[in-house]
Amino acid sequence: MFVFQVAGNSYQVSGNTINNVDYQPNICSLETNSWHILLDNFSYRIQLLEWDSAEKTIQFQINGKSILYKYLDEQDILLQKLGLNKLDTQKNSIIKAPMPGLIRKILVNPGDTVQKGDSLLVLEAMKMENVLKASANGTVQTIEVTAMQVVEKNQILIKFQ
Repeated sequence: MFVFQVAGNSYQVSGNTINNVDYQPNICSLETNSWHILLDNFSYRIQLLEWDSAEKTIQFQINGKSILYKYLDEQDILLQKLGLNKLDTQKNSIIKAPMPGLIRKILVNPGDTVQKGDSLLVLEAMKMENVLKASANGTVQTIEVTAMQVVEKNQILIKFQ
């Protein structure tokens, strides 16, 4: 299941179901990243222009019009339901664990300069690996945890200068 957001509207998509309505489109692949779709007697030519997995955006051209979609995957939806979708960064001076879990991998070192969106570490929680990312540009001052360490919610993981 995914949730797509465009122009302030959200669409829950699972297979051929959009917002709990089942659709039966006729889809024909034209070329790489390009399709023709016939749905409810309407014809659509769709081309994938760009997919940014870090920002979770997809840009399509639909019948000549470019549309940018933001999407949430199942992990994002679960974190949102649990109220854990925003990291407590305290002006990006620290990164705290958004939930209890196990530190699987540390992807940065003290002194590293990171950009907004860069992966910092992998936290395993509820049998899912969650990649914690930098919410702003900065320099890693200290790493307060080690790989394979169990952490509690709100435990400080990384400090920034």
